[in-house]
Amino acid sequence: MSVANIIRSQISKNAFMCWGSRNFVGGIGRSDCGYLTFTVSNNPLVPQKCFVTIALNGKDLYDVTVWKRVKGEAVIFKESKDIFCDMLEDVIFSLLG
Repeated sequence: MSVANIIRSQISKNAFMCWGSRNFVGGIGRSDCGYLTFTVSNNPLVPQKCFVTIALNGKDLYDVTVWKRVKGEAVIFKESKDIFCDMLEDVIFSLLG
């Protein structure tokens, strides 16, 4: 099972629906750890489309980044590092709210 699938299974489907999540993409990041990125839109918490990236770091914890594309470049709005898997939903809700 890939890291992206594991991350996705650790977050409830209801949370993904509340965020208006879609366009899920997984892969391997710069530090050879996996990540999951998805789009968030059509959501009262987030008036404009943005992206959420959840990346596994070297400490076996997660880094969560909320970012947007501005003129072809990624602009980070909010970020939280070293998150345990059981805290992912709460952290993402707080970053989006």
